[in-house]
Amino acid sequence: MIKFGTGGWREVIGENFNRHNVEKIAQSLASVMKTKRIVVGYDYRFLSENAAKWVAMVMAGNGISVILASSASPTPAVMLYTRKQKLEYGIAITASHNPYNFNGIKIFTEGGKDASAEFTKLLERLINKNLIIKRSEYDIALKKKMILLKDVNEFYSNNLPKIINLKEIASSKLKILVDPMNGVSKLLLDPILNKTNFKLNYINSDRDVFFGGRVPAPTSSNLIELKNKVLKHKFDLGIALDGDGDRIGIYDDRGNYLDANRLLSLLYYYFLEYEKKSGNIVRNLCTTSIVDKIASTYNQKAIETKVGFKYISAAMESNQGLLGGESSGGIAMKGHIEGKDSIFATLLIIQMLTKTNKKISQLISEVETKFGRSLIIEKSYRFTETKKASIIKQIIVNKNIPPLNSKVNKITYIDGLKIVMINDSWVSLRFSGTEPLLRLIIEAKNKNEANQLITLFETYYKL
Repeated sequence: MIKFGTGGWREVIGENFNRHNVEKIAQSLASVMKTKRIVVGYDYRFLSENAAKWVAMVMAGNGISVILASSASPTPAVMLYTRKQKLEYGIAITASHNPYNFNGIKIFTEGGKDASAEFTKLLERLINKNLIIKRSEYDIALKKKMILLKDVNEFYSNNLPKIINLKEIASSKLKILVDPMNGVSKLLLDPILNKTNFKLNYINSDRDVFFGGRVPAPTSSNLIELKNKVLKHKFDLGIALDGDGDRIGIYDDRGNYLDANRLLSLLYYYFLEYEKKSGNIVRNLCTTSIVDKIASTYNQKAIETKVGFKYISAAMESNQGLLGGESSGGIAMKGHIEGKDSIFATLLIIQMLTKTNKKISQLISEVETKFGRSLIIEKSYRFTETKKASIIKQIIVNKNIPPLNSKVNKITYIDGLKIVMINDSWVSLRFSGTEPLLRLIIEAKNKNEANQLITLFETYYKL
């Protein structure tokens, strides 16, 4: 059975990620398309380029004209192409931040949005029927111009939103080190910044389908080299981007790791305080509530969604969202693609530091002085199907929760269990939509409180 998660379809290469399943997904999408054009891009992962061609051949076999990326491309470039060219659908072959042995497919709908859960469920029903695969030979489709090779990276660099001021970036004296984690982000950053005099410094920028032995997710545990070099060579900033260029992690000038929660808080504060913009903030339920305090101070609202950037994109559209983000490293802004984009976030950060003429550590300190600082800890647990059923029964059916020391402000069940205490600390317990893991996420005032909550939940639910 082919099933889509919160970030598309992802499977182990050579097991469920194979040509047959890729073609089935392509055929199911082709069968519901009303228009006859689609863009297909791919990242640096093993088999990504092959899989993009498999998809293109099936689309061409169904009479659909394919704009196929002429080289590896970050996911945001495919999303922007889908949006700007007013295409009904777009596809990126990627498993994003998953380990090297995974690959997958992300589907975008009109406007460059992540496909909704309702749409992917429709595809699942079609996929798991006996589909007849129609395909055209690649060379024949090229000759007939049913497959057209286009530079979607160049298209992205030529269609940046007006909020990015390249003249301002060109004047920057910042010294920045970037770790693309052996992914595709440099393929976008360089063409954009080549239009200015500003240059980035890189590590781990070559293609490596094993990602240097790391999981290509920009978390602190994966970025020891970046931290050490930022400190040793006195960089103003260290930036890490995940395998397909949609997630970001930061080390400041003092070697402190800024996770997506602190970065989202910083950017939102910057736009409200320094740029004098207005607009609501959209975050998923596992993202810091500090942004809620910032929103309230500036008479804006914070909107909470389920985990999955598709929900953030939808809420931004319906709630006049200025900025949207999630704790795992995705950030989106009004006027750009309706999805996460670490290349865009990188440019925003360079522009912010240049315009304010402040170190990122100074700006973070400014935010924390005004709105406080919290600690977010995430733990993951593997489970059997029996254990999963037991936890679901306790949480969803019986609504059993542990005895807490703090008074409870509210309990929600929109995505697993979330308990918010009156001191603004919270606990989320949910099953991952992309990996076979149960995630326990806690935001607390300090490490002691967080550890107490971890012990309580592990003991209560026998995790």
